[in-house]
Amino acid sequence: MGTAVKQADVVTNHIVISPGRALWNQRGTIAELGERLKALIAAVGRPTDLNPYQWAGFAAFALEFRPDLIVELGRGLGNSTCCFIEVANRLGGANACRVLSLCLSDDWFARTVPRLNDVVPFDWFSPAQIEVANILEYDLTPELAKSKRCLILWDAHGFDMAEWVLCKVLPQLLGKPHLVLMHDMSDTRFEIPSPEYGETGIWKGTNATAPSFWLGNVFSRVAQAISMVDFTSRNRLPLHSAAESLHTEIASDPNKMETLRGLLGEELFSLQAHWYWFTLNEASTTLFFPPYTSMKADARKAEPQVQSDQGESQFAQLKEAANQLSQQDLDHLIDSLKTHGRELAEMPLEKQRLEALWQQVQSSAGWRLLNAWRTLRDSALPENTQRRRAYESMLGHFRGIRSHNKAINS
Repeated sequence: MGTAVKQADVVTNHIVISPGRALWNQRGTIAELGERLKALIAAVGRPTDLNPYQWAGFAAFALEFRPDLIVELGRGLGNSTCCFIEVANRLGGANACRVLSLCLSDDWFARTVPRLNDVVPFDWFSPAQIEVANILEYDLTPELAKSKRCLILWDAHGFDMAEWVLCKVLPQLLGKPHLVLMHDMSDTRFEIPSPEYGETGIWKGTNATAPSFWLGNVFSRVAQAISMVDFTSRNRLPLHSAAESLHTEIASDPNKMETLRGLLGEELFSLQAHWYWFTLNEASTTLFFPPYTSMKADARKAEPQVQSDQGESQFAQLKEAANQLSQQDLDHLIDSLKTHGRELAEMPLEKQRLEALWQQVQSSAGWRLLNAWRTLRDSALPENTQRRRAYESMLGHFRGIRSHNKAINS
């Protein structure tokens, strides 16, 4: 049935903060950090994952809010990780603000940290706790309990992740100032030029570079955007876009526009944002949270359930069939059961062996190179586009030639 929290139990603490106001108030600090931010962006080497103006927007918003804990759900190579570690250092270091980053990927340690060592001193990393972990199995309770002001960047995708955040994380934020930021969501009023579907067609429930979906003013390609529109709508919570704030609070004032362009330059200042945010502190009614269904519970629900009357009938049929079996048939059946029992007993060991082998494959340099190539390919040649089909056609042609030559040589 989920959880309902009455407004009497919620400590309402309306936060007068917005991305536009934060960028204006923190313009001097962001200008001072400009060269450092650009150096960090270059070190990570994936500006397409988080544009430089998004670095500036995240940094200004966090500096304005002054959290004592920043939780990053999803890290990748670590653009936002670097951004928030820089913010934490600016706020006073580990004693003032900590950064907890959760992600399945170890690219931060394998690829990004070696590059950062040429950019930042060793103690720069001190506010950060970087975890390679399954987010859905991570218990945030101790960290959230200690925090008095928490900022969460929700950048891990999927409906399972949305369920975990809505059920396990958000209820723990009640009664304390907090912000939840969501990347990969755009405001159709300011940031998307055309409503055309394009070659990719409709969104069919997958997280991808394309296709996309529109929900009111929200444009996105990731599943949790649907869950967030649903959650904020049924709880009558404002779902804010950073772009709206920038257009209403900055673009409407020519003096602010000129000042920010002069201080930050075209790279760190833009009226584009492509992220949303919300806070339960703005709740004015009873809050409703969905129930949490663990993966094990989902598996149990998916198992076929045999009704008791059906079970009794099947047992009677088995009993009758057993009475008609000869001793030889019974001996053969018992031997078969023993054989299958031994095979079942050996399955966990075989599973462990295969998992160990798979981990060795994933940690190999070849596997990392293959993943990097796949990421580059999918970015440059999205699925179901003419470019991708042309690429696959050409690749198939070369494979056919290679197979033909191999057959001739053999």
